Amino acid sequence: MAVTLLDAGKVIRGYDKHMNVNPKIPLLADGIVIERDSYVHDPDGYYVQFYADVHDSYEGFLPGSGPVESYRPTPGAPEILRTQRFPSRAQAEAVLASVTASATYRVDLTPASAIVVPAYGPVFEAIN
Repeated sequence: MAVTLLDAGKVIRGYDKHMNVNPKIPLLADGIVIERDSYVHDPDGYYVQFYADVHDSYEGFLPGSGPVESYRPTPGAPEILRTQRFPSRAQAEAVLASVTASATYRVDLTPASAIVVPAYGPVFEAIN
């Protein structure tokens, strides 16, 4: 899949389902958990997120599918894409440093539109 990065990207820390934790307030000692989003609980992972133009024929979107998602507000509009999970910030930053805004790259996407992080080889392959 070809994607053109429309921004420089950023490293995102994984989602923590326990929001508003405050041990001084008994009702918030463990935080508030919203069950709808709790399936993405991953406070120790790192992701790289981009605003990108995906060169494919898909023009729909899946609203309300959680905080880690790709979406197109209007058909044909750019998307917000995230990579699969990195176990460390250093690995995510290395991938971020390997790309340039406005460049076009070849990536593989999962069925959920996450950018695949292969075991070997680059995440982003430059397209000349």
